[in-house]
Amino acid sequence: MTSRFDFLDKYNNKTVSYFDSELEQVIQWNAIARNGKHDKSSETLNLQYSLVLEEFEEFKTAVAEQDIVETVDALCDLFVVAGYYLFLTDNKTKAQGQIYEFSEACEHVYYPPQVYDSRVKALFQYVCDALASLKGGHDYLQDVLDSNMSKFATKGFFEDKGILPEVVATNIEMTSNRRYKNVVPIYSKVVDKETKKEVEYVLFRCDGGEGKILKPHYFHEPDIEEVMKNYL
Repeated sequence: MTSRFDFLDKYNNKTVSYFDSELEQVIQWNAIARNGKHDKSSETLNLQYSLVLEEFEEFKTAVAEQDIVETVDALCDLFVVAGYYLFLTDNKTKAQGQIYEFSEACEHVYYPPQVYDSRVKALFQYVCDALASLKGGHDYLQDVLDSNMSKFATKGFFEDKGILPEVVATNIEMTSNRRYKNVVPIYSKVVDKETKKEVEYVLFRCDGGEGKILKPHYFHEPDIEEVMKNYL
């Protein structure tokens, strides 16, 4: 009997994978986005949970359309939003993936438990399993994490390039056809876990710093399809 997940079988991996380093990158990214602080208020938790649901729907759509690129992209995005949700709730879930057939692992992601308290924890585990069961799982995830990180730049980057962050903010407004208004640079100081030194980053938000994080001209999109060429 055929299954909606059969198109995933040829992407099977065979080795156990750990994603602790990638989860640390997710936590660090969010620290930079929030000037070194992690807001664990009910409002933030509800927002993060809504992001998990949004990415979960993206995954279901990708599977329904049998789009392997979007399926992998959605798995990576789910890792990011669910992993950070669990961090905010002080959940000690390990980012370790068990090996299944990739199609079976994705089926687990597709049908997670419906109980609110356990749903994200189980979903994150299933996502780790799926990425562990996928040839090149680490590389796909790192590609997405690198793309996310490219929304930021260190203060030294601007000094070296001779670019004013305010000019980049104006450029974001202009290239968005004023979709984003009152874009401002936000300065965020975070301690690098490897060097133990404080690093100052610059990011850009609209609405005078209260809106979403925006993509500057040096941002680069993830390229799952290009990475996939190494594993076909």
